[in-house]
Amino acid sequence: MSVSVAADSRTAIALSLQHQDNNTTTFSYCMEGDSMVQAHIPHGALLIADRSVPPRSGMIVVAEVNGKMTVRRLVRTRKLLVLHADNPSYRPMPVTADTQLRIYGVVTMIIIKPGS
Repeated sequence: MSVSVAADSRTAIALSLQHQDNNTTTFSYCMEGDSMVQAHIPHGALLIADRSVPPRSGMIVVAEVNGKMTVRRLVRTRKLLVLHADNPSYRPMPVTADTQLRIYGVVTMIIIKPGS
């Protein structure tokens, strides 16, 4: 299993938002798809994530899995690390020895347009 916390992000913006502790490690990511709708993250939501927050079980992360970007809830079971969608239409993604996982950051804020 290869798991790392990314040192840089694909998209970076300067933030002067309230409640952001570390603007040098904070970045934005635009949600694509409906995999996290039950976490109130619709398609098109702007996610603010922080690379300096250590990812822990239960947190929502922006990650790259086998070369594809995704947003999922990180869950550690007794034997396994699993990325869960907050939509029952999607299957859990277990992290195995063959999985290339790169966690870019932990989602700390969700910005959505009214009516989304």
